[in-house]
Amino acid sequence: MKKIFFLSIAFASIIISGCSESTDKTENASNELPEIIKSFSYINLLDKGYPLEILIPDSNIGTAKVIQQSYGETHILVGERFQISIAEGGDLELRKSDIESDLVYKNTIIESDSTGIIYKSEIAESGIEPAYHFYLVKEINGIKYEIQSIHSDISFSEKWAKRMMESAKRIKPIEKSEA
Repeated sequence: MKKIFFLSIAFASIIISGCSESTDKTENASNELPEIIKSFSYINLLDKGYPLEILIPDSNIGTAKVIQQSYGETHILVGERFQISIAEGGDLELRKSDIESDLVYKNTIIESDSTGIIYKSEIAESGIEPAYHFYLVKEINGIKYEIQSIHSDISFSEKWAKRMMESAKRIKPIEKSEA
């Protein structure tokens, strides 16, 4: 009888330890970044007026520059591949309407969810490579933020538009102890 009791305890402890390991793995997996932004790390935007942190690529892509614009946007630039802006406000439905009614570019939404879009912009039959952009609206601590790729002379690939979108989706408030 004692053998059965001890075997039951041993078996139960194996099951319990196995369950706690899978719980730990699940928690760690949710904290890990997806492969597309694995080498990104958070920077603090508090000195630019935003109590936020955002993921940016490591220095292999370029030197990070955070530039506060006089009209209220803040630009976050890392080389030529990662260039986003952040500002308070935003309206996803209005942006969708704007890109659909654009008279110069043919815009095609290639990914969409309740917070943002990735879209391709091209000028039909121009021979110019299409550019990819993203637009996201995220509410943090009761404030809406508009995060998007910067429209400039640089054309972003679909891969980098997706990376910028993943970064924007993971923008987070600065923890109280950091502020």
